[in-house]
Amino acid sequence: MPYARDIPSPDYYQVIWGKGLILLQREETGGTVSAYKVTAEEMQHVLIPPWMGHLAINTGQEPLVFANISVRSEHTNYQPFLTRRGAAFYMVGEGNGTSFVQNPNYPAASLGELRPNKNRILGDFDDEPLYRLLRDKNSTLRFLTRPDYFMDWFAQCLK
Repeated sequence: MPYARDIPSPDYYQVIWGKGLILLQREETGGTVSAYKVTAEEMQHVLIPPWMGHLAINTGQEPLVFANISVRSEHTNYQPFLTRRGAAFYMVGEGNGTSFVQNPNYPAASLGELRPNKNRILGDFDDEPLYRLLRDKNSTLRFLTRPDYFMDWFAQCLK
């Protein structure tokens, strides 16, 4: 399968066990940061668009285990996480008393909330193990190797 080398590859996650939050972020023109939090539970799928840095946070009482599919040889640029000492937002507190505070090392940032993907192109694969998609329906994962064909779709995943 040809690979689009000029566009970073997206990531595709599935929570296998536990409950977690995936924090996505992107620096916009002008230095502002757009960030999103996605809460995902067992068997839910989360698509990370190619231009988003991200991290996973365990929000449950048991271990968080997830699977990830990615085809790139180099990872998304995590330099902002290193130079600015973490993501644009920190999750603080425990249980129902959690909140998000902006990392002071970032300029103005916004934090939105998204739901795990109910993919219009892929179909609804919740409850379907990620390995089965690779084994039986790998043509539906073409967005991983040719993200250039799916840029509009990636933008819709953030709405």
